[in-house]
Amino acid sequence: MEFLWQNSRGSAKPPQCLKADSQSKSTRGRLLAMPPFVMAGNNHGEGMSSLCEQSRKKTVMRSSQKALSDQRLTDHIRPGGRILFVGINPGLRSAATGHHFAGHSNRFWKLLFESKLTAEPLTHRDDWRVPDWGLGLTNIIQRASAGIDVLKPRDYAVGKKRLLVTVEQYRPRIVALLGVTIFRALFPECGTGRINLGLQAQTLAGRPLFVLPNPSGRNAHYSYRTMLDAFRSLCDLAGKPD
Repeated sequence: MEFLWQNSRGSAKPPQCLKADSQSKSTRGRLLAMPPFVMAGNNHGEGMSSLCEQSRKKTVMRSSQKALSDQRLTDHIRPGGRILFVGINPGLRSAATGHHFAGHSNRFWKLLFESKLTAEPLTHRDDWRVPDWGLGLTNIIQRASAGIDVLKPRDYAVGKKRLLVTVEQYRPRIVALLGVTIFRALFPECGTGRINLGLQAQTLAGRPLFVLPNPSGRNAHYSYRTMLDAFRSLCDLAGKPD
């Protein structure tokens, strides 16, 4: 029992215990000085193996994203439609599924139905059906990406030429831009000032332009109510399908 080891100096442990404690403190000091991967795997081999596995996963992820960025979505347009919706570019999930506006948080399909632009609720897998309501789908930039921050000015310049050809070919009643980013890319002379939602003074290939909020879930600049009001205004302006 511990009290049997007490001596005249009040030590609660025998000398050999005190020596062991000193050695234990020294061992802890050496452990704290070890590199993190040695501590984690308890040996150099396991730590290096873990680092190699993390590097391999990152390489696979980059390769997967590169493959998806090379995918191209099919435009769904008919001549003389009511509205041609123009997105910025496909997200990675849209590229993976092969359908427009496939992001889990994207509100495009919900807005279409609640604004009465379509007579029934649709999902991204129904994108090929939108011409039945006089609607069309395309993007100013075709290549997919995880976000728009990686897109270059050249991407927008090339996309603008393609979009002009598309509008001239299909002649929709209205071209609806899904985001002020697209409007600024098309009309850089407008500068960085505020762009109001709705019908614009500018036209594209002679067709009226209507600016809508970007329906992406990442867009925190507009409430859902504001988005819905803009889509409803577009519906009123475009009229009924032929």
